[in-house]
Amino acid sequence: MTVESLRTALHEKYGIRAKKQQCYRAKRKSLDVFEGNHGKSYSLLPSYRNEIRRTNPGSLVTLDYYDAEFNGVNRFRRIFIVFDALRSGFIKGCRPFIGLDGCFLKGPHGGVFLSAVALDGNNGLFPIAYAVVESEGNETWTFFLDNLKDILGADAHAKHWTIMSDMQKGIEVAISNLFPEASHRICCRHLFNNFRKDNPRLLLKIFFWKTARSCNELEFNDAMNQMNGICTEAYDCLMDRPLEIWSRVGYGETSKSDHIINNLTESFNNWVGHYRSKPILNMLEWIMIKLMVRIQKRYQKALAWKGNLTPNAWKKLNKSIQESRMCRVCPAGREEFEVHEVVGVSVVNLNLRTCSCRAWQISGIPYRHAAGAISWNRQDPEHFCDPCYSKDTNLLAHSGMIHPLMDEKMWPKTPSIDLYPPKPRRLPGRPRKNRRREQGEPAPASTSEVPKRSSVVTCKYCLQTGHNRRTYQRAQTARERATAARGRAASARGRAQTATKNIKSQTQGSEGAGTSGVTQQERWKKCKCKRWKKCTCKRSFLTKCDWHWWWFSTKCEWSQSWKTAKPEWHQRWKTAK
Repeated sequence: MTVESLRTALHEKYGIRAKKQQCYRAKRKSLDVFEGNHGKSYSLLPSYRNEIRRTNPGSLVTLDYYDAEFNGVNRFRRIFIVFDALRSGFIKGCRPFIGLDGCFLKGPHGGVFLSAVALDGNNGLFPIAYAVVESEGNETWTFFLDNLKDILGADAHAKHWTIMSDMQKGIEVAISNLFPEASHRICCRHLFNNFRKDNPRLLLKIFFWKTARSCNELEFNDAMNQMNGICTEAYDCLMDRPLEIWSRVGYGETSKSDHIINNLTESFNNWVGHYRSKPILNMLEWIMIKLMVRIQKRYQKALAWKGNLTPNAWKKLNKSIQESRMCRVCPAGREEFEVHEVVGVSVVNLNLRTCSCRAWQISGIPYRHAAGAISWNRQDPEHFCDPCYSKDTNLLAHSGMIHPLMDEKMWPKTPSIDLYPPKPRRLPGRPRKNRRREQGEPAPASTSEVPKRSSVVTCKYCLQTGHNRRTYQRAQTARERATAARGRAASARGRAQTATKNIKSQTQGSEGAGTSGVTQQERWKKCKCKRWKKCTCKRSFLTKCDWHWWWFSTKCEWSQSWKTAKPEWHQRWKTAK
């Protein structure tokens, strides 16, 4: 509830005209009662850490703070939280694919919210860990990834991890130091935003996304050669970056994920976005509650699934089966096939589960070439999907349980640590609460900022797009001035005629209603000759015509006699116009 709506409610309900500052202070006090004070909530973080460790054994909560020996008081610095249910579910039932991202907190003490998100078998978000740090940089990302490596344990080196980020500050150095064997991807949407600053052409945009989605070298080289023919600088800009970080042609085949944008972490940030302005303890509690409910709902929903594949995997597989009808399969023996399309040929090996287009190996779901070969061999395509998309694997991911916490008044106190909030660092100007949108990003569809249907405007003078007649720069020609004058005159005549007609029809209607009870407009509508429709000059719609006004006020008997009489003045009116 905003301050202005609070003032309006007080005036409408109680007749009180409160000042804006009074309503603001009342709102702040009520929020401190229901949500807690921002500064005092930091003192409960040590007790919150101990309570999580007590109720959820195996969970990791790391609380870092500045020591009182150097700062006089213990001031909060960082906190890292991961629950055992999320850790075990990620290792047992998710792909070795992790997305990293950070977003700013909106409280008075600032901070950055870091998160690590994975994908389950149904391509749903599976949060692994989250943290609150003082800023985003190499040191904080090292702190986050070091704790993330600890919860993975022996799997940190046993599996080949794939980590995707948004090109944040210092994250590349932290990943190379703590996960040297992992593959690092960057979000192609952020890469494209930097790419189009120097290369704004529309064709370059088309070829950029075509190269990013290319799974084999043939498609990749074809798109890059077309880009090189348009702009050599754009070609060199992309080729300077390693292919394994931005194009599917360089992706590995172990992660079973073909994501080229990091929208999973951005979706998670939006999922918790409402709580980023609340006190830190209240925010962490609500995030824990949402995760607890989310895991339970996903588990109950997965129990009702029919079949062995997740619904999202079934959707992709059915699409591949439908597209495979346009392919011609030629068997070669020993589970090898040659699949012909309109534009190319692919080789499929069902024993090795490979296809020369590499789409099957990267995603783990048979593409149209493999689906056609499987159908020709009279086998079930479901058995050729990767086990990470199975129903049993998805149940393993959500089989854990986050145990609830008691009320904070019942938590055992931690007398050894008296934690204070970090020193506020206020920047000049009014603090921003809305996220700064990138160049070309559409506005959110909210009540205050609704995106326009079209951003193209057309000038009425020169009929060119990009400006309107108010911002028309060139002087008008004689023809344009005459056309504009005629248009303005016609508009003025139309407005005047409409007003005159309305006044006359009302006057005549009132007179006719007093004698016969029927208005002249109704009499005119009942006229059988419909002479006004046969009039070629159409003067009754553009200019004042005394004959038309007189004809509107007469009865239908006169219009019937006009067919035989044809008055001389009407003949003159038809020729004179």
